[in-house]
Amino acid sequence: MLELGRLTAPESAAPLAERMRTLDPILLVNAIAFGVESPVVEKQSLLETADAAAQSELLLRLLSFRIAEARLPEGPKSLN
Repeated sequence: MLELGRLTAPESAAPLAERMRTLDPILLVNAIAFGVESPVVEKQSLLETADAAAQSELLLRLLSFRIAEARLPEGPKSLN
């Protein structure tokens, strides 16, 4: 999750890191996943992931993919 902060807003990574230490990791991942526009199957896979570390890693990979996708010259594409 801290890597996400560094990717999106490097200047606010330190305050973000401090605040995240006080949050329940599973609630944090679920809240972020709820607010992100992504297919239901991706959100479901987050809910079914075994532990907080694995959930966080999966969310980071999904968000990193969305960021890369949004940076494409023609914008994001959907397979649906």
